[in-house]
Amino acid sequence: MNDRRYLVWFLISALVWGVMALAVVEAYDPYGENASRIWSDKPRYAVRVLTARRLAAKLEEGPYDIVFGTSRSAMLSRDATDRPTLNFYPVYGNPRMVMDVLEHLGPRQAGHVGTIYYALDLPTFCESCGVEDTRWRSDIWTAVYKLAHLPEAVSRLPLDVVRNLRGNTGTWVDNGAVLDLRPESGNGAWLDRGAVAPMVMPVEDATLDRLAVLDRLIRQKGWRVEYFTPPLPVATLAVSDRAVLADLKRRLLERIPQLHDLTYLPGVSENPRLFADATHLNPRGGRAAICAIRSRLYLVGAENSVSQDPALGHPVNRPPLPEDCLTSPPERTP
Repeated sequence: MNDRRYLVWFLISALVWGVMALAVVEAYDPYGENASRIWSDKPRYAVRVLTARRLAAKLEEGPYDIVFGTSRSAMLSRDATDRPTLNFYPVYGNPRMVMDVLEHLGPRQAGHVGTIYYALDLPTFCESCGVEDTRWRSDIWTAVYKLAHLPEAVSRLPLDVVRNLRGNTGTWVDNGAVLDLRPESGNGAWLDRGAVAPMVMPVEDATLDRLAVLDRLIRQKGWRVEYFTPPLPVATLAVSDRAVLADLKRRLLERIPQLHDLTYLPGVSENPRLFADATHLNPRGGRAAICAIRSRLYLVGAENSVSQDPALGHPVNRPPLPEDCLTSPPERTP
């Protein structure tokens, strides 16, 4: 009898503590998933799949350019596009996830979609890389997700309190892009550390085929899309299998009409100060990439992709990037 009593008290205590923990997490909101936060009045959100709910909701307010892709396009924001921009990095760039977002936009949201910038690189087409559940719109699924991740959220509370008190929130979403406050993100120090490795990732035909279906949807909706391959520094290109990068581009152009080939971008790839590390642009580099897209200088299609140098994966004679593309972005505002 006593054992049963202790079990009942244990279960009741566990339930009470669980409810209290959930209430504290929801009130403090360490992931920034709710409409407001008690510690911050800035539009900062977490970087996980539930963040997409808040990003999609902003399309109700007015026109936005949209960015889809991986961590290699996560820094693209209005600082790069000079337009209100939402970066859907939290759902990653897999075509299945992108299709899920675009198919479920309401009429008002769909009418506010501006230019879609879609980064296509090896991780985009790795089916097992960063692909989240597509049920994030459901309130029931969201509640289950939060309960399942409650221990993780509770463990974040002390760190988030300290970061808010210091004014340093680490990695967060602001101005529509993922910001990483690494101090070395703009001084090229990553190259001195020798942190360079080849780009290696499986690319699956089934995932590529989904891109073709997604492209048809985008064009049926009348949206403008700019596909591009993100720039890499020459140090990374030097150790990468460039034939693999060229083959990815060939396979992409069998499914979409054209893309901006920025894998090697003159004036950017040679400058380590435009990269946060060996594969990721920093915000200045992201601004240069958007400028390169708008210049149309590096646009290739299936009909002219055969002129690409198969060893490097880019044209032998690349036009230089316009000088104004390398200017610093304007000062950030909250």
